Amino acid sequence: AITAGGAVLEVEEKIKVMVIHHDSERGRISLSTKHLEPEAGDMIKNRQTVWDRAEEMGEKYRLAQEAKLEAKALQDAQDLQSLDELLPEATPSAVDEDFLIE
Repeated sequence: AITAGGAVLEVEEKIKVMVIHHDSERGRISLSTKHLEPEAGDMIKNRQTVWDRAEEMGEKYRLAQEAKLEAKALQDAQDLQSLDELLPEATPSAVDEDFLIE
């Protein structure tokens, strides 16, 4: 991982990046080129390829993230359904009448 942008980028150089995170409380954003690279390391080896395919790769990443969220939501719904099937439903006959308050 490159921690110093100066090792790859020049001052005032125009680049394409993805916004990975936005922290409105602290007024910070996290930027990355990683998901714009068709192949790992292209930012260093072949930067022009990254620029030329940035929108395509960004959309591909966005769609993959959406698919992950949908899969997680589906799994969560299935987990809830399984839990409902395991837990007995509370019925009036299951309530101890000695503890009812009227």
